[in-house]
Amino acid sequence: MLHSARIHANQVYDDPFKGPRHGFSKKYEQFIEALKTSEYAIVRHGGKDENQEIIGSGKLIAVYEVISYQIDESGGVKIQLGKRVAS
Repeated sequence: MLHSARIHANQVYDDPFKGPRHGFSKKYEQFIEALKTSEYAIVRHGGKDENQEIIGSGKLIAVYEVISYQIDESGGVKIQLGKRVAS
């Protein structure tokens, strides 16, 4: 499940996954495993506040095809989204 605030105009989802992962590592591992096997991504509503912190309602808004993805050496993720298949 992707947060819409991290999707840029070119339909690239970018999440650097910076900061400590205490209590989060299991979710991160599940996210990466799902990414490696999924053809589609679910996107939920979100935005950024004045401090650029991620906020949002969490409501599901769309499903997109996953065209490609990259996982960098620090665990950050970039996902190229394709066609919107449901909303």
